Formats: sequence, structure tokens, C-alpha cells
Amino acid sequence: PYAVAQVSVEEGTLTTNTQNLVESRTFTNSTFRFPAIENSEVEAAELSFTDPDQAEGLAIHTLNYPSTGLVYRDRDGNGEYDDGEEVNAEGAGFGNVGVTLQIEDFSRRLVADRGGQIRIPIFEGAQAEGGGGEESAGSSSQGGGGGLGSLFNRESTSSNSVEANVELRAAAPLVLSFPSIPRGNYVGGISLSAAYLALLIGLVVYTASFIAEIVRGGIQAVPKGQREAAKAVGLSNYQTFRLIVFPQALRIILPPMISQYLNLTKNSSLALLVTFQDFFAISNIVGNQTGAAIPVILIVIGGYLVISLTFAFILNIVNERLALVER
Repeated sequence: PYAVAQVSVEEGTLTTNTQNLVESRTFTNSTFRFPAIENSEVEAAELSFTDPDQAEGLAIHTLNYPSTGLVYRDRDGNGEYDDGEEVNAEGAGFGNVGVTLQIEDFSRRLVADRGGQIRIPIFEGAQAEGGGGEESAGSSSQGGGGGLGSLFNRESTSSNSVEANVELRAAAPLVLSFPSIPRGNYVGGISLSAAYLALLIGLVVYTASFIAEIVRGGIQAVPKGQREAAKAVGLSNYQTFRLIVFPQALRIILPPMISQYLNLTKNSSLALLVTFQDFFAISNIVGNQTGAAIPVILIVIGGYLVISLTFAFILNIVNERLALVER
């Protein structure tokens, strides 16, 4: 789970058909969509018609090269796509026209999910092979899909599967993963549980309202004469705020801001109400299972105390450095 892998495919082919769709109450005619592939992930990519006879007189216009585009008929003969050329004279789109995408040297960095699964577009190719310290993974050749299966699955269920080398990278406590959409759902990135998202939104909205009021009050507490003096020496509004108002307001803002950060730490214990297993919720479970209520409560008190003292210590140092020095 969450293993980092570099997947590479030397050559592969994807096939799909154009469709006429209605999206957000808007007609999208003659569009084709392959699994999302970034231009930087391939050395070369070529789009062509699967059946040139069926597509006689048609041309391909890419929207997000090389994954999406549309098929059109160049009526004015200028060699370029113009609005309205994706439909015929009767106003119907060119549907069910086969389009083929051939790629060379595909490479993508992935992070396996909690089941050890990684997925890439399913290219048509040869039998999967691996060696030289690399793990190999097989995939079926149903064009337009996506998936390599388990990192350690060396069995291929298709006689025409892609040759993909999967190299496992060094593990790390924090891995940067960008989400991608191979077909109808995204892979990569991070997934937030409903409980965690509810806790995150609740704490952010609740705490942000107090912090916003503290900042507003701190800025308005700066004497009006300071702004007038800045205007008198020719400072702009931006310079007045950055050089005169905000540095003085920061001295007023920081003390109550420290209290809000401490409150945020303690309010996180409300995660128990949305069934999110935070420090406080887990301590309750441990106390109920072991019967050692007093030691568990002492651990909770110590944990929150350490977090609160750390926040207070750091912010108090910042506050002392920003405070006015009296002579």
C-alpha cells in the first residue's frame, strides 16, 4: 500500500470512438476521449483514424493533446478547425468514428492505493515482462480502459497485454502524488474521509471567523493619524498598509491569536462527534478496552499540554520580537 512506482511502456495503442454528448446542458458533438495522458508523459504520440475509409473527408482536432479532441469536416478548406465544422449539413455530429492513439515511451510516477493497486491506461501491446530488479505487471488490452492491477501480479489474463516495466522507488513518509482521471474516476492524490472532511471544514469555518474578527479589530485599532501621516509623505495605499498599518496591527493581533490557536487544538477533540478517530477518540477506546482510565487520561492531558505549550512558546517568542521596546 502507498508504494511509489515508476511505470514505463515503450509502445502502446489506444482506440476509442467519437460520441455526441450533452454535458451541463450543452451539446458536445464528435468528441473523442482517451484516458488522461499528459504530453510530458510520452515521448511521441500520434492520432489517426482506425478506419480511414469510414472517416474519408474528416480530420482530427485536438483539445487537450493527446487525450481529447473532436472530429470535423474542413468545409472551407483552410486546413484548420472552425466552429461548427464538427457537425454535418443536417446539424448532426460525426458519431461512432474510430480514433487510434499510438504512443511511444510512456512514463508515469504513481502511488499505489491502500490495496497495492496502481492503474494506467490499458494499452494494446505484447506480453508483460520484467527483470533487473524491477517488478512487472500485466494488463488486459481492452482499449480505452485503465489498470495494471497489483504491483506484484505477474499473471496476465490477456493474450495481447502490454509490456510495462514497474520500478519500485524508495519509500518515504510523505509522497507527492498528483490525481489523474484514467476513465471515469480519479487515481492518485489523496482521499479525505467524510468524517475528516466534516471536521476540517467545521474547524476552519469556526476558527476563521474568530481570527478574521481579531485581524479586523487589530487593523482598526491602529490610530487614524498613522494613515494620515503616511499619506502626507506620499505613500500609496499599499505602502501605507504594508509599512505603517500592518506592522503596528500585528502587535495587537498576536496575543489574542495565540489564544485562538490554543482553542483550535482543544476544539479538535470534537472529532469524536463525527466519528473521526483522533487522539481523544482513540484514548477513549483504549481506556474502555483496558480499564486503565487514569493512565489514559493522564496521557491525554500530557499530550494536549505538550501541544498547547509548544504553540504558546513559539508564538510568544514571535510576540516578544514584535513588541515595542520601551526605553
